Amino acid sequence: MADPGAFIEANPEIQGLDTPVNMGRKLYAKKGCAQCHSVDGSAGTGPSFQGLFGASRAMQDGSVVVADENYIRESILNPNARVVAGYQAVMPTYQGRLKDRDITALIAYIESLSEGSETP
Repeated sequence: MADPGAFIEANPEIQGLDTPVNMGRKLYAKKGCAQCHSVDGSAGTGPSFQGLFGASRAMQDGSVVVADENYIRESILNPNARVVAGYQAVMPTYQGRLKDRDITALIAYIESLSEGSETP
């Protein structure tokens, strides 16, 4: 049996289907992430998403967190739970504003920025 994910990846325009990375890229622009988080490493109100996934980040409280799927999900839903050192706790919560599939797509997009396989 053919891999449906590979089919969607190869044919994202069919019946409006899209890959999680492409959906995440669109949500990044549509939901306002781009206003504070760059994807090219440049400084902003919030940390850049470039190279974020899988990297260790120092928090304001002195702890160190690996930016994995759970951390990114928590940061979207409860952004003030752990704030990256050097940044202010100004991000609004997206709880109730994003569906779980949207969050999963954003995580896939952020992960792609660390793999070097996708372009912003």
